Amino acid sequence: QTEGRKNLFFHPNIDVNRMKDYIGLSEGIINFTRDFSPDKPCEALRCEKTRHAFFECEKDYWIVLIMNNPSIVKSRNGTPVYLEDELGDSCLQAIVKRTYATFRMCNGRMADIARQHSYEFLKTKLWLFMKYFLPTIDFQNVRFLMDIRGFNFMPVNRNAFLMTQYIINVLSSAFPSIASCAVMYDRKLIWSGLEQDDMFFLYLLDQKNMGGFFKYLATNPEKPSGEQDPSGENDADIITDMKSSSTTTRKANTKEGLARKSIGFLTGPAHILDHSRSAAPQLHLKTFDWKRKRLAVYRYSSITLFMVMHDVAMETSDYQEIDKYARPDIQKLEALLS
Repeated sequence: QTEGRKNLFFHPNIDVNRMKDYIGLSEGIINFTRDFSPDKPCEALRCEKTRHAFFECEKDYWIVLIMNNPSIVKSRNGTPVYLEDELGDSCLQAIVKRTYATFRMCNGRMADIARQHSYEFLKTKLWLFMKYFLPTIDFQNVRFLMDIRGFNFMPVNRNAFLMTQYIINVLSSAFPSIASCAVMYDRKLIWSGLEQDDMFFLYLLDQKNMGGFFKYLATNPEKPSGEQDPSGENDADIITDMKSSSTTTRKANTKEGLARKSIGFLTGPAHILDHSRSAAPQLHLKTFDWKRKRLAVYRYSSITLFMVMHDVAMETSDYQEIDKYARPDIQKLEALLS
């Protein structure tokens, strides 16, 4: 295949010939270094002006990140001096690995999407994902980032902890569609029933810079053109509207982010009184062997309740029942934590 056909996503939008040059160079580096290390693929390349990160996320699928090294001007003639050690390989690797991990959690494996649908649909899904994910990365300060995968835990007293457990137990018993839960307060973790890598994704989703990412969850298509979701909407129409910067929004899941709504569902029904069918966004987690689940996010004031649901049809009435069961006890928990 030519470099253009091999490209699934490229950012920023540059001249097609320059884009092909970057792709060809990256492929050449990967193939050349494979001769010296066939069992461990190339992960980094350091140059005077740039730093490269390579990640084979799946067999024959690569994510490549190329960043310009910071520079300063010391001489009078304005010649820049590049700071080759400012960008760490571990930081760039953390970015590409987090990018893929987030994409897989929201969509599944790239190879599966291409096999079940088409490469064109995979390109569409990557375009929409990157549209919302790239703005969450602070590339200007990437040299200060560390991939520590740490959590800020909310210290709670015995009563608050028991109330949290009570809420989760009540919801799990009353609603068999709920597979697991996690509870956060003021962007700090209180309790989670998920594996650490999965919880890290939800933890990041509750941070300030990820607010706009909820719109991606609301508009992420699950089927290519011509197929419809259970609500009767055509995913191809969604993509067309998005690419043309249309103000049209989906009837289901039109949430801009955590900061815009203090009470109610952030994913699920567009409005708790809307009686149309409303599917929460899909989710693929390691906790459940990457099988497709659904993510319902409920916010009450400073409390965020993540509910990982089984992949079953949900009516808005189901969300109304969850709200009815959860809200009184979450109000009590809010009083205990505030």
